[in-house]
Amino acid sequence: MTNILTVDEVLNEMKASHKKDGKFNYNRFNRKNFEKLLKAMLNDPKFETEVAKTKKGELDSVEKIKVTQGFRKFCKRVLEKSGVDKNESERILTSEFTFDNVEGLYEFFATAIYLYIEQGNRFDLIPKKDFKGSIAIKNVDKSTKVTSAHSPQTREYLGDFEVTKGAHKVLAVKSSCPSYLKSRKKVK
Repeated sequence: MTNILTVDEVLNEMKASHKKDGKFNYNRFNRKNFEKLLKAMLNDPKFETEVAKTKKGELDSVEKIKVTQGFRKFCKRVLEKSGVDKNESERILTSEFTFDNVEGLYEFFATAIYLYIEQGNRFDLIPKKDFKGSIAIKNVDKSTKVTSAHSPQTREYLGDFEVTKGAHKVLAVKSSCPSYLKSRKKVK
């Protein structure tokens, strides 16, 4: 049997060093680490995440949802539809059943999110008690601009260059402080 890491162990392995020169330092995307996280989540049927629930702009509650259990229930229905006995398919809901690999999940989820936002939809990330955010795609028109170039070593002027960018798409992010964490008071 393979060594199964917990979600916390995987998260601790990949944690970015938070500050460098006073700025947040992000790790580059690492597919292997992402897949290691997926595998750890899939192999922990008790894994939970918190979801902030709001009512009229105020934090109403913070609930825990078992995301892995929901995914395993989906897998159970797939197994039953393919002919596996209902009693045998129950095994997938327990920690007795382990996932050995997550091949194809990254491509599947990343493509589903891209296709969804490409159609002009916003994709909301699960809200937390201190976070609310969504992503979308924004179309950028073709543009041309003239810039001055200098040598990186000597700072010697190399000339002006015309830079043309074709029409393309960029990620748009909408994220702000949740309204229930804001306070406002008159100071004068």
